[in-house]
Amino acid sequence: MSENAAGSSPFAAAIALANREARPALLALAIVQILVLLGFLAFHKNPPLFDEPWYLESVDLLHDKGFGREFLLALPGPAGPLFTVVHYVFEPITHLKTPAVRFVNPLLLFASMAATYAALRAFDARDKLGATLATLAMLGVPMTWVIAGMALTEMPALLFAALAMTATVWAFDPRTSGARRFILAAIAGLCFAIAVLGRQPYLVLLGGLPFLIKDIRRDTPPLIVLGLAMVAVCAPVFWIWKGMVPPHTAWTGQGIVPEHGVRSMCYAAAIVFFLAPRFLCLNKKTLAIVVITAIVLQIAVGKPGAVPMRSMVERVLPASMVTYVAMVIPAVTLTLGITFVVAMVLRAIENRTDRRYLALLVATMLLLLTPLKITHLFSSRYAAMTLPLIVVITYRYTSHNYWKVGRLALGSALGVASLYSYFHRSPFQTLG
Repeated sequence: MSENAAGSSPFAAAIALANREARPALLALAIVQILVLLGFLAFHKNPPLFDEPWYLESVDLLHDKGFGREFLLALPGPAGPLFTVVHYVFEPITHLKTPAVRFVNPLLLFASMAATYAALRAFDARDKLGATLATLAMLGVPMTWVIAGMALTEMPALLFAALAMTATVWAFDPRTSGARRFILAAIAGLCFAIAVLGRQPYLVLLGGLPFLIKDIRRDTPPLIVLGLAMVAVCAPVFWIWKGMVPPHTAWTGQGIVPEHGVRSMCYAAAIVFFLAPRFLCLNKKTLAIVVITAIVLQIAVGKPGAVPMRSMVERVLPASMVTYVAMVIPAVTLTLGITFVVAMVLRAIENRTDRRYLALLVATMLLLLTPLKITHLFSSRYAAMTLPLIVVITYRYTSHNYWKVGRLALGSALGVASLYSYFHRSPFQTLG
Protein backbone atom coordinates (compact mmCIF):
# COMPACT_ATOMS: atom_id res chain seq x y z
CA MET A 1 0.00 0.00 0.00
CA SER A 2 1.32 3.41 -0.88
CA GLU A 3 1.98 6.05 1.73
CA ASN A 4 -0.82 8.20 0.30
CA ALA A 5 -3.28 5.32 0.45
CA ALA A 6 -2.32 4.56 4.02
CA GLY A 7 -2.65 8.18 4.94
CA SER A 8 -6.17 8.32 3.48
CA SER A 9 -7.46 5.24 5.34
CA PRO A 10 -10.32 5.73 7.85
CA PHE A 11 -8.01 4.68 10.69
CA ALA A 12 -5.39 7.26 9.77
CA ALA A 13 -8.09 9.89 9.38
CA ALA A 14 -9.41 9.07 12.85
CA ILE A 15 -5.91 9.43 14.32
CA ALA A 16 -5.42 12.74 12.53
CA LEU A 17 -8.73 14.01 13.91
CA ALA A 18 -7.87 12.85 17.44
CA ASN A 19 -4.55 14.70 17.30
CA ARG A 20 -6.00 17.99 16.06
CA GLU A 21 -5.96 20.95 18.40
CA ALA A 22 -9.30 21.06 20.19
CA ARG A 23 -9.10 23.97 22.61
CA PRO A 24 -12.62 25.34 21.94
CA ALA A 25 -14.05 21.82 22.37
CA LEU A 26 -12.16 21.33 25.65
CA LEU A 27 -13.40 24.68 26.93
CA ALA A 28 -16.98 23.83 25.94
CA LEU A 29 -16.66 20.42 27.61
CA ALA A 30 -15.48 22.05 30.85
CA ILE A 31 -18.50 24.38 30.86
CA VAL A 32 -20.82 21.40 30.35
CA GLN A 33 -19.05 19.48 33.14
CA ILE A 34 -19.50 22.37 35.57
CA LEU A 35 -23.18 22.73 34.68
CA VAL A 36 -23.76 18.98 35.04
CA LEU A 37 -22.03 18.89 38.44
CA LEU A 38 -24.01 21.83 39.80
CA GLY A 39 -27.25 20.58 38.24
CA PHE A 40 -26.73 17.10 39.67
CA LEU A 41 -26.31 18.52 43.17
CA ALA A 42 -29.30 20.85 42.80
CA PHE A 43 -31.60 17.95 41.89
CA HIS A 44 -30.30 15.48 44.49
CA LYS A 45 -31.63 16.54 47.87
CA ASN A 46 -30.80 13.32 49.69
CA PRO A 47 -30.14 13.87 53.39
CA PRO A 48 -26.47 13.59 54.44
CA LEU A 49 -25.17 10.07 53.84
CA PHE A 50 -22.11 7.91 54.48
CA ASP A 51 -19.42 10.08 56.12
CA GLU A 52 -21.35 13.33 55.57
CA PRO A 53 -23.50 13.32 58.75
CA TRP A 54 -20.56 12.10 60.81
CA TYR A 55 -18.50 15.18 60.02
CA LEU A 56 -21.31 17.73 59.60
CA GLU A 57 -22.40 17.02 63.18
CA SER A 58 -18.99 18.29 64.30
CA VAL A 59 -20.18 21.83 63.49
CA ASP A 60 -22.65 21.54 66.39
CA LEU A 61 -19.73 20.31 68.47
CA LEU A 62 -17.83 23.49 67.60
CA HIS A 63 -20.83 25.62 68.60
CA ASP A 64 -21.11 23.73 71.87
CA LYS A 65 -17.48 23.59 72.98
CA GLY A 66 -15.74 26.35 71.02
CA PHE A 67 -12.43 25.86 69.23
CA GLY A 68 -10.32 24.44 72.02
CA ARG A 69 -9.00 21.30 73.66
CA GLU A 70 -12.39 19.70 74.31
CA PHE A 71 -13.50 20.22 70.71
CA LEU A 72 -10.28 18.82 69.23
CA LEU A 73 -10.40 15.73 71.44
CA ALA A 74 -14.06 15.09 70.58
CA LEU A 75 -13.73 15.25 66.77
CA PRO A 76 -15.67 12.26 65.39
CA GLY A 77 -13.18 10.93 62.82
CA PRO A 78 -9.48 10.82 61.99
CA ALA A 79 -9.59 14.00 59.88
CA GLY A 80 -8.60 17.29 61.49
CA PRO A 81 -10.78 20.32 62.28
CA LEU A 82 -10.54 22.11 58.90
CA PHE A 83 -13.76 20.60 57.50
CA THR A 84 -15.67 21.67 60.62
CA VAL A 85 -14.33 25.23 60.50
CA VAL A 86 -15.12 25.58 56.78
CA HIS A 87 -18.72 24.48 57.24
CA TYR A 88 -19.01 26.63 60.36
CA VAL A 89 -18.10 29.63 58.16
CA PHE A 90 -20.63 28.67 55.46
CA GLU A 91 -23.37 27.67 57.92
CA PRO A 92 -25.24 31.02 57.71
CA ILE A 93 -25.67 30.34 53.98
CA THR A 94 -26.10 26.54 53.88
CA HIS A 95 -27.75 26.00 57.30
CA LEU A 96 -26.01 22.60 57.04
CA LYS A 97 -28.96 21.41 54.93
CA THR A 98 -28.89 19.58 51.61
CA PRO A 99 -28.47 20.36 48.81
CA ALA A 100 -26.94 23.72 49.84
CA VAL A 101 -24.27 22.17 52.07
CA ARG A 102 -22.98 20.12 49.12
CA PHE A 103 -22.26 23.23 47.06
CA VAL A 104 -19.37 24.18 49.35
CA ASN A 105 -16.98 21.60 47.91
CA PRO A 106 -17.55 22.58 44.24
CA LEU A 107 -16.73 26.15 45.26
CA LEU A 108 -13.53 24.91 46.90
CA LEU A 109 -12.76 22.83 43.80
CA PHE A 110 -12.95 25.92 41.58
CA ALA A 111 -10.70 27.79 44.02
CA SER A 112 -8.18 24.91 43.97
CA MET A 113 -8.24 25.03 40.17
CA ALA A 114 -7.39 28.73 40.30
CA ALA A 115 -4.49 27.98 42.67
CA THR A 116 -3.25 25.17 40.42
CA TYR A 117 -3.46 27.49 37.41
CA ALA A 118 -1.32 30.03 39.28
CA ALA A 119 1.24 27.31 40.03
CA LEU A 120 1.37 26.30 36.37
CA ARG A 121 1.84 29.90 35.26
CA ALA A 122 4.65 30.40 37.77
CA PHE A 123 6.17 27.03 36.91
CA ASP A 124 6.57 26.70 33.16
CA ALA A 125 3.27 27.45 31.41
CA ARG A 126 3.54 30.53 29.21
CA ASP A 127 0.34 29.54 27.40
CA LYS A 128 -2.52 31.00 29.46
CA LEU A 129 -5.27 29.06 27.68
CA GLY A 130 -3.22 25.86 27.82
CA ALA A 131 -2.76 26.25 31.58
CA THR A 132 -6.47 26.99 31.96
CA LEU A 133 -7.44 23.85 30.06
CA ALA A 134 -4.95 21.77 32.07
CA THR A 135 -6.56 22.82 35.34
CA LEU A 136 -10.12 22.46 34.02
CA ALA A 137 -9.17 18.90 33.05
CA MET A 138 -9.50 18.02 36.74
CA LEU A 139 -13.25 17.83 35.99
CA GLY A 140 -12.53 14.91 33.66
CA VAL A 141 -11.08 12.76 36.46
CA PRO A 142 -13.81 10.43 37.84
CA MET A 143 -12.71 10.74 41.48
CA THR A 144 -13.10 14.52 41.34
CA TRP A 145 -16.86 14.15 41.13
CA VAL A 146 -17.12 12.32 44.45
CA ILE A 147 -14.82 14.59 46.47
CA ALA A 148 -16.47 17.68 44.94
CA GLY A 149 -20.05 16.40 44.87
CA MET A 150 -20.36 15.30 48.49
CA ALA A 151 -19.72 17.09 51.77
CA LEU A 152 -16.53 15.13 52.50
CA THR A 153 -13.25 16.17 54.11
CA GLU A 154 -10.82 15.92 51.19
CA MET A 155 -11.71 19.06 49.24
CA PRO A 156 -11.01 21.74 51.90
CA ALA A 157 -7.61 20.17 52.54
CA LEU A 158 -6.94 19.85 48.80
CA LEU A 159 -7.54 23.57 48.34
CA PHE A 160 -4.94 24.52 50.94
CA ALA A 161 -2.50 21.94 49.57
CA ALA A 162 -2.88 23.59 46.15
CA LEU A 163 -2.30 27.02 47.71
CA ALA A 164 0.77 25.70 49.54
CA MET A 165 2.13 24.22 46.30
CA THR A 166 1.60 27.51 44.49
CA ALA A 167 3.25 29.62 47.19
CA THR A 168 6.20 27.20 47.31
CA VAL A 169 6.66 27.28 43.52
CA TRP A 170 6.62 31.08 43.63
CA ALA A 171 8.97 31.28 46.61
CA PHE A 172 11.58 29.11 44.86
CA ASP A 173 11.22 30.71 41.47
CA PRO A 174 14.72 31.90 40.42
CA ARG A 175 13.18 35.31 39.71
CA THR A 176 11.92 35.69 43.30
CA SER A 177 14.32 37.30 45.76
CA GLY A 178 14.56 39.30 48.95
CA ALA A 179 11.75 39.60 51.47
CA ARG A 180 9.21 38.30 48.95
CA ARG A 181 10.76 34.82 49.16
CA PHE A 182 10.34 34.71 52.93
CA ILE A 183 6.77 36.04 52.82
CA LEU A 184 5.81 33.41 50.23
CA ALA A 185 7.59 30.71 52.25
CA ALA A 186 5.64 31.71 55.36
CA ILE A 187 2.37 31.65 53.40
CA ALA A 188 3.29 28.22 52.03
CA GLY A 189 3.98 26.96 55.55
CA LEU A 190 0.64 28.25 56.84
CA CYS A 191 -1.23 26.70 53.91
CA PHE A 192 0.61 23.39 54.38
CA ALA A 193 -0.37 23.42 58.05
CA ILE A 194 -4.03 24.11 57.30
CA ALA A 195 -4.04 21.34 54.67
CA VAL A 196 -2.58 18.93 57.25
CA LEU A 197 -5.27 19.93 59.74
CA GLY A 198 -7.77 18.94 57.07
CA ARG A 199 -6.20 15.64 56.02
CA GLN A 200 -3.06 14.59 57.88
CA PRO A 201 -1.52 12.65 54.93
CA TYR A 202 -0.57 16.03 53.43
CA LEU A 203 2.19 16.19 56.05
CA VAL A 204 4.35 13.96 53.84
CA LEU A 205 4.53 16.69 51.19
CA LEU A 206 7.35 18.11 53.29
CA GLY A 207 9.46 15.21 52.05
CA GLY A 208 9.75 16.91 48.68
CA LEU A 209 11.08 20.19 50.05
CA PRO A 210 14.79 19.20 50.37
CA PHE A 211 14.87 18.81 46.57
CA LEU A 212 14.29 22.57 46.31
CA ILE A 213 17.76 23.26 47.70
CA LYS A 214 20.27 24.28 45.05
CA ASP A 215 22.27 26.86 46.97
CA ILE A 216 22.30 26.01 50.70
CA ARG A 217 22.92 29.59 51.81
CA ARG A 218 20.15 30.99 49.61
CA ASP A 219 17.52 28.23 49.78
CA THR A 220 17.73 26.94 53.35
CA PRO A 221 16.48 30.08 55.20
CA PRO A 222 13.11 30.19 53.32
CA LEU A 223 12.65 26.48 54.01
CA ILE A 224 13.25 27.11 57.70
CA VAL A 225 10.63 29.88 57.64
CA LEU A 226 8.20 27.53 55.90
CA GLY A 227 8.82 24.82 58.49
CA LEU A 228 8.45 27.18 61.45
CA ALA A 229 5.14 28.54 60.10
CA MET A 230 3.87 25.01 59.71
CA VAL A 231 4.98 23.89 63.17
CA ALA A 232 3.43 26.96 64.78
CA VAL A 233 -0.01 25.92 63.51
CA CYS A 234 0.15 22.11 63.68
CA ALA A 235 2.18 21.50 66.84
CA PRO A 236 -0.46 22.73 69.35
CA VAL A 237 -3.13 20.48 67.81
CA PHE A 238 -0.87 17.43 67.66
CA TRP A 239 0.23 18.08 71.25
CA ILE A 240 -3.40 18.07 72.41
CA TRP A 241 -4.03 14.84 70.50
CA LYS A 242 -0.73 13.31 71.66
CA GLY A 243 -0.35 12.22 68.05
CA MET A 244 -1.47 13.07 64.54
CA VAL A 245 -5.14 12.09 64.91
CA PRO A 246 -7.78 12.40 67.65
CA PRO A 247 -6.88 9.74 70.25
CA HIS A 248 -10.03 7.63 69.85
CA THR A 249 -9.28 7.10 66.13
CA ALA A 250 -5.56 6.32 66.50
CA TRP A 251 -6.27 2.65 65.71
CA THR A 252 -6.92 3.53 62.04
CA GLY A 253 -3.18 4.03 61.46
CA GLN A 254 -1.90 0.87 63.13
CA GLY A 255 -0.02 -1.47 60.83
CA ILE A 256 0.61 -1.38 57.08
CA VAL A 257 -1.56 -2.66 54.20
CA PRO A 258 0.62 -3.11 51.06
CA GLU A 259 -2.46 -3.63 48.88
CA HIS A 260 -3.60 -0.08 49.64
CA GLY A 261 -0.32 1.30 48.34
CA VAL A 262 -0.65 -0.67 45.10
CA ARG A 263 -4.24 0.47 44.61
CA SER A 264 -3.22 4.06 45.26
CA MET A 265 -0.62 3.87 42.47
CA CYS A 266 -3.20 2.26 40.19
CA TYR A 267 -5.67 5.10 40.74
CA ALA A 268 -2.87 7.60 40.18
CA ALA A 269 -2.18 5.93 36.83
CA ALA A 270 -5.88 6.31 36.00
CA ILE A 271 -5.75 10.02 36.87
CA VAL A 272 -2.71 10.49 34.64
CA PHE A 273 -4.40 8.56 31.82
CA PHE A 274 -7.24 11.07 31.74
CA LEU A 275 -4.94 14.10 32.04
CA ALA A 276 -1.80 13.20 30.06
CA PRO A 277 -1.30 9.54 29.06
CA ARG A 278 2.03 10.38 27.39
CA PHE A 279 3.42 10.71 30.92
CA LEU A 280 2.91 6.93 31.30
CA CYS A 281 4.55 5.92 28.01
CA LEU A 282 7.20 3.20 28.35
CA ASN A 283 9.26 1.51 25.65
CA LYS A 284 8.24 -2.01 24.63
CA LYS A 285 10.99 -3.74 26.59
CA THR A 286 10.21 -1.88 29.82
CA LEU A 287 6.47 -2.46 29.39
CA ALA A 288 7.03 -6.19 28.85
CA ILE A 289 9.06 -6.38 32.06
CA VAL A 290 6.30 -4.52 33.93
CA VAL A 291 3.57 -6.89 32.68
CA ILE A 292 5.58 -10.04 33.43
CA THR A 293 6.44 -8.74 36.91
CA ALA A 294 2.76 -8.02 37.61
CA ILE A 295 1.65 -11.48 36.44
CA VAL A 296 4.33 -13.24 38.52
CA LEU A 297 3.40 -11.24 41.61
CA GLN A 298 -0.30 -11.99 41.14
CA ILE A 299 0.39 -15.72 40.76
CA ALA A 300 2.49 -15.60 43.93
CA VAL A 301 -0.26 -13.82 45.89
CA GLY A 302 -3.11 -15.72 44.23
CA LYS A 303 -6.16 -14.03 45.75
CA PRO A 304 -9.03 -11.91 44.39
CA GLY A 305 -8.68 -8.17 44.66
CA ALA A 306 -10.98 -5.28 45.44
CA VAL A 307 -13.00 -3.95 42.51
CA PRO A 308 -12.47 -0.23 41.79
CA MET A 309 -15.69 1.82 41.91
CA ARG A 310 -17.37 -1.39 43.14
CA SER A 311 -20.72 0.23 43.89
CA MET A 312 -21.09 1.30 40.25
CA VAL A 313 -19.83 -2.04 38.90
CA GLU A 314 -22.35 -3.97 41.02
CA ARG A 315 -25.17 -1.93 39.54
CA VAL A 316 -24.08 -2.73 35.98
CA LEU A 317 -22.83 -6.34 36.10
CA PRO A 318 -24.37 -9.54 37.54
CA ALA A 319 -22.82 -10.92 40.74
CA SER A 320 -21.04 -13.75 38.87
CA MET A 321 -19.31 -11.23 36.60
CA VAL A 322 -18.25 -9.10 39.57
CA THR A 323 -16.54 -12.19 41.03
CA TYR A 324 -14.71 -12.78 37.73
CA VAL A 325 -13.67 -9.13 37.57
CA ALA A 326 -12.32 -9.46 41.12
CA MET A 327 -10.02 -12.26 39.91
CA VAL A 328 -8.67 -10.27 36.96
CA ILE A 329 -8.40 -6.90 38.68
CA PRO A 330 -5.28 -7.64 40.82
CA ALA A 331 -3.05 -8.30 37.78
CA VAL A 332 -4.37 -5.19 36.04
CA THR A 333 -3.96 -3.16 39.24
CA LEU A 334 -0.38 -4.33 39.67
CA THR A 335 0.42 -3.59 36.02
CA LEU A 336 -0.97 -0.06 36.25
CA GLY A 337 0.64 0.59 39.62
CA ILE A 338 4.08 -0.58 38.52
CA THR A 339 3.73 1.33 35.24
CA PHE A 340 3.03 4.50 37.19
CA VAL A 341 6.03 4.03 39.49
CA VAL A 342 8.38 3.32 36.56
CA ALA A 343 7.01 6.34 34.68
CA MET A 344 7.62 8.55 37.72
CA VAL A 345 11.24 7.38 37.86
CA LEU A 346 11.72 8.03 34.14
CA ARG A 347 10.19 11.53 34.36
CA ALA A 348 12.44 12.29 37.32
CA ILE A 349 15.46 11.34 35.21
CA GLU A 350 14.24 13.43 32.27
CA ASN A 351 13.70 16.49 34.48
CA ARG A 352 16.60 15.92 36.88
CA THR A 353 17.92 19.47 36.49
CA ASP A 354 14.60 21.06 37.48
CA ARG A 355 14.57 21.06 41.28
CA ARG A 356 11.01 22.36 41.61
CA TYR A 357 9.73 19.61 39.33
CA LEU A 358 11.63 16.96 41.31
CA ALA A 359 10.24 18.33 44.58
CA LEU A 360 6.66 18.04 43.29
CA LEU A 361 7.33 14.57 41.86
CA VAL A 362 8.69 13.27 45.17
CA ALA A 363 5.88 14.94 47.13
CA THR A 364 3.29 13.31 44.86
CA MET A 365 4.86 9.89 45.29
CA LEU A 366 4.99 10.23 49.07
CA LEU A 367 1.35 11.31 49.25
CA LEU A 368 0.31 8.32 47.15
CA LEU A 369 2.10 6.01 49.61
CA THR A 370 0.14 7.25 52.64
CA PRO A 371 -2.78 4.80 52.14
CA LEU A 372 -0.32 2.10 53.26
CA LYS A 373 -1.00 3.38 56.80
CA ILE A 374 -4.78 3.72 56.41
CA THR A 375 -5.60 0.20 57.50
CA HIS A 376 -9.38 0.24 58.06
CA LEU A 377 -10.42 0.90 54.43
CA PHE A 378 -9.30 2.23 51.06
CA SER A 379 -11.04 4.82 48.93
CA SER A 380 -10.18 6.26 45.53
CA ARG A 381 -10.61 9.66 47.20
CA TYR A 382 -7.17 9.21 48.77
CA ALA A 383 -5.50 9.20 45.34
CA ALA A 384 -7.63 12.18 44.29
CA MET A 385 -5.91 14.24 46.99
CA THR A 386 -2.89 14.44 44.64
CA LEU A 387 -4.85 16.13 41.82
CA PRO A 388 -3.22 19.61 41.93
CA LEU A 389 0.25 18.05 42.08
CA ILE A 390 -0.43 15.63 39.23
CA VAL A 391 -1.85 18.41 37.04
CA VAL A 392 1.43 20.30 37.40
CA ILE A 393 3.85 17.38 36.94
CA THR A 394 1.98 16.07 33.87
CA TYR A 395 1.55 19.46 32.17
CA ARG A 396 4.72 19.03 30.09
CA TYR A 397 3.28 15.80 28.70
CA THR A 398 -0.25 16.91 27.85
CA SER A 399 -1.77 17.73 24.47
CA HIS A 400 -4.99 19.68 23.96
CA ASN A 401 -6.47 17.52 21.20
CA TYR A 402 -9.69 15.63 20.45
CA TRP A 403 -8.26 12.49 22.02
CA LYS A 404 -8.17 14.47 25.25
CA VAL A 405 -11.77 15.61 24.70
CA GLY A 406 -12.81 11.95 24.45
CA ARG A 407 -10.86 10.93 27.56
CA LEU A 408 -12.21 13.77 29.69
CA ALA A 409 -15.77 13.17 28.48
CA LEU A 410 -15.40 9.49 29.44
CA GLY A 411 -13.87 10.42 32.79
CA SER A 412 -16.67 12.82 33.66
CA ALA A 413 -19.29 10.24 32.60
CA LEU A 414 -17.66 7.73 34.97
CA GLY A 415 -17.57 10.44 37.63
CA VAL A 416 -21.29 11.14 37.29
CA ALA A 417 -22.03 7.41 37.43
CA SER A 418 -19.86 7.01 40.53
CA LEU A 419 -21.48 9.99 42.26
CA TYR A 420 -24.92 8.68 41.30
CA SER A 421 -24.07 5.31 42.86
CA TYR A 422 -23.32 7.03 46.18
CA PHE A 423 -26.74 8.66 46.18
CA HIS A 424 -28.65 5.54 45.12
CA ARG A 425 -27.40 2.62 47.17
CA SER A 426 -27.56 1.26 50.67
CA PRO A 427 -25.36 3.21 53.09
CA PHE A 428 -24.09 -0.12 54.39
CA GLN A 429 -22.33 -1.06 51.15
CA THR A 430 -18.54 -0.87 51.12
CA LEU A 431 -17.09 2.36 49.81
CA GLY A 432 -14.86 2.08 46.73
